[in-house]
Amino acid sequence: MTLNVKNSTIYTGDVWSPQDNFVSATDVDGNKVDFNQLTVDASKVDTNKAGIYDVTYTYDGVTSTARVTVKDKTSNVLLSEENKDIEAVSEKISEKNDNKNDKSDDSVSKKILPETGEAQLLVTTTMISGFVILLMSILLARKQLKK
Repeated sequence: MTLNVKNSTIYTGDVWSPQDNFVSATDVDGNKVDFNQLTVDASKVDTNKAGIYDVTYTYDGVTSTARVTVKDKTSNVLLSEENKDIEAVSEKISEKNDNKNDKSDDSVSKKILPETGEAQLLVTTTMISGFVILLMSILLARKQLKK
């Protein structure tokens, strides 16, 4: 037997019903249970007042609780207005920065620098120097062993 519900978030004044949080239910034999067969206690939910409300769903002794969060709609409107102002300012700043960078990007992108192979030469020189030092060390060690 299962009784699955989900939590939800709405805003003050939104339309909500207990069926919105119901996912599924099965009986002892695994057959689907219709929402109308459940006992639901949603008496504490007030969609006109911000808060967190628990809704209890019961079927044949099995109980599940869903949480309905009601957020204040007016605070979100104020925040979104503030965000629009911030976005407008940041767009103006980025436009100014884009114009400055455009001039320098053009001059850099037009120049194609030649490949000198300097890095490869450095690696080769280091390898040869290391090999010469190794050979000299071996020869000195042999010479001292013969004495």
